[in-house]
Amino acid sequence: MMQKKIVWRILLLPFALIYSFIALVRNKLYDWGIVRSSYGVLPTVVIGNLTVGGTGKTPMTIFISRMMADEYNVAILSRGYKRRSRECVIADGDVPVGLIGDEPKLIERKTGLPVAVCADRHKGLEMIKEGLPETDVVILDDAFQHRRLKGNVSILLIDYNRPVFNDFFLPAGNLRDNRYRLSQADVVVFTRCPGDMSLQRAQRLASLTRKNKDDVFFASIAYQDLQNYFTGERISLDSLRDYKLLLISGLADNSQFVNFLKGRSTVIEEYRFADHKEYKFAELQKIFYNFAQLYTKNGLIVTTDKDFVKIKEYEFDDEIISRLFVLPIDVHFLFDSEGKFKFKILEKWKKTYS
Repeated sequence: MMQKKIVWRILLLPFALIYSFIALVRNKLYDWGIVRSSYGVLPTVVIGNLTVGGTGKTPMTIFISRMMADEYNVAILSRGYKRRSRECVIADGDVPVGLIGDEPKLIERKTGLPVAVCADRHKGLEMIKEGLPETDVVILDDAFQHRRLKGNVSILLIDYNRPVFNDFFLPAGNLRDNRYRLSQADVVVFTRCPGDMSLQRAQRLASLTRKNKDDVFFASIAYQDLQNYFTGERISLDSLRDYKLLLISGLADNSQFVNFLKGRSTVIEEYRFADHKEYKFAELQKIFYNFAQLYTKNGLIVTTDKDFVKIKEYEFDDEIISRLFVLPIDVHFLFDSEGKFKFKILEKWKKTYS
């Protein structure tokens, strides 16, 4: 399998070189001011990455939004990837997930803050300014490649398990932007790091990333107790050994979710889907029917927050609802660096804001 992957990469390298050249020319046109880039009508914090696939942008967007909301009126602007509509909208609590996308819906539910979706970021900011005039700052999810817009603060994420240093451009690899742009972000965060990562390893990665190592941070996934959002019931992670689980996930990388639960409980069946999976009622009914045939009284259905916002749009019987739990996640900064991270972001923000 590995040899086949290497062969494919070699075959695709010419196309990757073309892609990287086009990206470089585009970036330099913006860097040199030949193509215009401008600030939006509202101040912004931009969160992004250099690769395709998940790097933990949504959990980080939630974390930053909550952090900024302690001092400012915050709104979030997203492209709304894979939504059914191209309309620019400001979501309210009743808007269906298909209209705004699963990630914006999840952000709205987790933060309780206004969430807007618009592919044109400048237009989206204008919409927020008009519709939510009290807004002080807008958090932009996945906008680092949107070079027409200058962010007031930019945060670039790198998946620890897929470092950009030895990656290739699409389609041979995962890169979609030039590596030199690491230096253009205000802060770089390695996400999905192992919780027991050594300080020496972190320092080496930081030195490979940029000259100022103080602007490089490391974060891991912090799993929370299982929650049933319908009943309010919680199940501690320590007691999962007493249960048998059926797993449902549709993420860019399902392995971390699945492996975490397999390490703590007995998984009787798992359903792994592609990122932004659009669930059909009949499909879910079949999965839940299979569960009903397999589970004993200690059986649980466990899914992700991102999948739950789509699953919950359908109605199921009380027995299934009582068994449907979510494994929530949070961002945990390693080496006691959360305070330093917050200070750096807010310091940069206040310089811009004032």
